[in-house]
Amino acid sequence: MAIGTPVDAGQGARFIASTAITLDSTFTSVADELILVCVAIPGSSTTPDSISNHDGKQSWVQLGSTEVQNGKSASLWGAISNGTSSTAITVQRSTASLMTAVAVRVTGVDASGTVANAYDQLKQGGGYSGSPSLTFDTSVSDTTVHFWATNDQVAVTVENTELNNQVGNYNHCRLVSDYAASGDTTPSATLDYSQYSGYFALELKEGGGGGGGLSIPIAAYHRRQFNRG
Repeated sequence: MAIGTPVDAGQGARFIASTAITLDSTFTSVADELILVCVAIPGSSTTPDSISNHDGKQSWVQLGSTEVQNGKSASLWGAISNGTSSTAITVQRSTASLMTAVAVRVTGVDASGTVANAYDQLKQGGGYSGSPSLTFDTSVSDTTVHFWATNDQVAVTVENTELNNQVGNYNHCRLVSDYAASGDTTPSATLDYSQYSGYFALELKEGGGGGGGLSIPIAAYHRRQFNRG
């Protein structure tokens, strides 16, 4: 089963403190597709309390989180859909706060088990730069998707096809995603000016025993510089 073209699954922002944000895309979920949500929230090591099931049948898993400059945090969540419905994704917190979120969905991944079965590699890294980038351990030949989150709403110029672009409140995060249909072993972006940066990177696994795989770097911008994997 070939991995499908990544699709924008919604975006949204809360410009005043709120306990929930509902993304702006209502879509019919396809069984066994992967849904990824990247969320930016003020507060050190702060993550959503929950992400509502798009069709009431997914179990959402936190794949990573990182502290953003000046006490902002970003986290990455994933779920494998096993049903269909026409509702939007909702991110929830018990404490009211500003929030920015974007989502992407992809078909054709390995959905034989948990979300962990849908990817081969999970990497993250970052630092202070005007050109954030990463390099995968092995070359990539299939589609790649990238989510970038800039501190202080710094504009992002992507090197591939943009999927969504959501600006947050003043002094909060902008989230942008793009994808490359032929894959990108060293994905990067250009900021309007240098800023702290970070990212999550997933290399997805094709379902049905197929080869190759889809690599998805999910970017968020953070204060400290590190690289796992």
